[in-house]
Amino acid sequence: MMKPVTFEPGEVLFKEGDPSPDMYYIHTGHVKVVRKGVELPMIGAGKTVGEMGFFRKKPRSATVFVSGESKVEVQALRITEENWQDFARDYPGVVFAIATEAFDRLEVADEKIVELMQELNESNEMAGGCCQH
Repeated sequence: MMKPVTFEPGEVLFKEGDPSPDMYYIHTGHVKVVRKGVELPMIGAGKTVGEMGFFRKKPRSATVFVSGESKVEVQALRITEENWQDFARDYPGVVFAIATEAFDRLEVADEKIVELMQELNESNEMAGGCCQH
């Protein structure tokens, strides 16, 4: 069984643009996520961070850290290429949850894209409609 890694308030798990040799399964506490200067929803127990870069072998897409205002440390399981097979065998439910969460995030992103495209189309129609002769 894997032992959790502890992160103290204010501690950074990883920074946007860094290599992605690992991902973390949050066991206790919450982490903040900042991408391109925008703060995204916090991620807490039962969720993973860093999985996109880990599986795609791409640089980190966000900075993840424990809030400095937090009085609670974060415990997480650090998953690497070396321990991924053992993790998948020991925690099959978590592996399924990681996949489900990834698809949920993709669905939300797709919905946001559709919403933004609809707004853009409506804006273009209004601009075109008011100025045509």
